[in-house]
Amino acid sequence: MPSSPAAFRHPTAALLIGISMVFTAATAWWIRSGPPPAPVPEARDRLFPFRDPATGHGGYIDDGGKVVVPARFDHTDLFRAGLGLVEAGGRAGYIDRTGGWVIAPRFELDPAFGSDVAARPFWEGRAAARMGGAWGFIDPQGSWLIRPRFKGLDGFQVIGDFHENRAWFRGPAPDNTGATAHRYGFIDPEGRVVIEPQYQAANDFGQGLAAVLVDDEWGFVDTEGRMRIRPDFDGAGVFAQSLCPALDGDRWGFIDRSGDWVIAAVFTEARGFREGLAPVHDGNAWGYLNPEGTMVLAPRFDNAFGFSQGRAAVVERGVAGYIDPEGRRVWPKTDR
Repeated sequence: MPSSPAAFRHPTAALLIGISMVFTAATAWWIRSGPPPAPVPEARDRLFPFRDPATGHGGYIDDGGKVVVPARFDHTDLFRAGLGLVEAGGRAGYIDRTGGWVIAPRFELDPAFGSDVAARPFWEGRAAARMGGAWGFIDPQGSWLIRPRFKGLDGFQVIGDFHENRAWFRGPAPDNTGATAHRYGFIDPEGRVVIEPQYQAANDFGQGLAAVLVDDEWGFVDTEGRMRIRPDFDGAGVFAQSLCPALDGDRWGFIDRSGDWVIAAVFTEARGFREGLAPVHDGNAWGYLNPEGTMVLAPRFDNAFGFSQGRAAVVERGVAGYIDPEGRRVWPKTDR
C-alpha cells in the first residue's frame, strides 16, 4: 500500500498554509487505504488557514489573501459551518470569524498522533472531538451528540467524520478463529452501529459508496453494507463527481461507480476530484487532471491538494500557497 502524504507543513520563505490536521488525523488509516479527501471549507465561510513562520502561529485569510484572523494560535485547521478549529495551550477549540472563542479549548491532544490531534472540523453538523482518552461527536455549541466512547488502539485513528449520515469506526470483532480482532464498521448520527465492524479498513462515504478492505483488497459498499463493487483494488479513495481514485499494483487511476476504469492507472499518486480537477503525480511532480483524463495544469508542484471555492493548496518550489484553476498563484503574493 502507498504511504500517507505527510502533514501539510512545508517550509516556505513566505507564510505557511496551516491545513495539516486533516491529513495528520487521517495519516494512520490512509496508509492502508489511499489518497486523502481534499480539504473543503464551506462556501459561506471562505476562510483558509495559514501559518506565519516568523512566529509559528496560525490564523485565517480570505480567498484574496487578506488576513481575517491574525496568526496567534498554535495551529489552525479548516473553517467550516462558521467555526474554525484551532489549538491553543495544548488543547483544541473552535472560533468564529472574529477570532473569538465559540467552543473553549478543552479537547485533549491524542498522543497516538504525535500530540497533534484533539478534534476535527465540522461535517454534517458534527465534529469529532477527544476527551477523557476517548473520541465522540459534538454539536456547534460544544454539547456532546455522541458521548466519547471510541478509544485509541495501537496508534490507529478510531473514528471518521460524518459523510452521508455515516461515519466509520474501529472496534473489536471476533475473527474466524474466535479471537478478538479490530475491524471497521459504520455508525449513524445517533451513534448506532448500522454496519457491524467486519472490514480490515474503511473510508468515508461519497456518492452512496464507501471503500472497504476485505482480504487485503478494496471494494465498495453502500450505506446499508451491501457490496456494490467487488474487492479488486490495491487501494481506493472516496467517490466525488462520479469518479474515485483507485490503485492497480503501484499505479493510480480513476474508476466509475460500476468499478470500471475511466482514467488508466498510470500515476504514482492521485487524489479525488474537486470542482472538476484532481491532483495527480506523474512520478516527477503534481499536476491537475480533468474528468476526461486531460492534464489541465501540467505537473510542476511539489505537493497539491483539491480545489475548493476556486482555490487549491499547493507547494511549488518550496513555497506553500494557493492557486486558482488556471494555475496562477493567488497567495502569497510573490513573484514566481
